[in-house]
Amino acid sequence: MTLIPPSLREAHVAGFSRHLSTGQSHVLDVPLELPVLTADGREVVCDFLIERTDAGPGRTVYLAWIEPKGG
Repeated sequence: MTLIPPSLREAHVAGFSRHLSTGQSHVLDVPLELPVLTADGREVVCDFLIERTDAGPGRTVYLAWIEPKGG
């Protein structure tokens, strides 16, 4: 299951692909407000913070802090 609504999936793939190939990002460590797809198919607006951290030699982990708006 994915949290990314269908309307944002193409942009997500394009942005993450750009980040992987160039190292550039417009969303890391920047507070964001985005819709999230819930298990029952609804979209809920949430506050996001996405961070990148090293996880050993040659390994990177991306962490997303997600909180429903007003929560």
